[in-house]
Amino acid sequence: MAYVNVPKDLNDIKSAFAFGLTGTQLGIFASGVPVVIPVYFMARGAVGIGPALFLMILSGMPFAFFALFHWDGMSAKKWLQNILRQKIYPQQRIYKTKNFYTKIDKATKEAYCEQKNNPKHTTKKGSTKRKGTQGKQKS
Repeated sequence: MAYVNVPKDLNDIKSAFAFGLTGTQLGIFASGVPVVIPVYFMARGAVGIGPALFLMILSGMPFAFFALFHWDGMSAKKWLQNILRQKIYPQQRIYKTKNFYTKIDKATKEAYCEQKNNPKHTTKKGSTKRKGTQGKQKS
């Protein structure tokens, strides 16, 4: 029996409008036609057909870039806006950590210093005794 896989995230699914392109992509390509066609006809008489086709392709590349480019769910417009915003208004990232182990280490060092300076737990040589070892004998 045949079945159809349905993805869990339906946000990435885009319906094709014409020629396998979405409406936005088709609109961007259509807006490039008035730029690309005059470039070809003006360059054809001056440089020949081959170089004119090359210039037509080069003039159409920005439209293809804006129509087809997607990075991390961002269109080319949003991606370029983020890049330019970081170049124009750079922000310094502040790196702060919350290290809880330094607090624990500091507390244990303070407890050790208090125990070392407390005269109740010192022997004649000045070393500290452990609790619970006074009445026990070694076997």
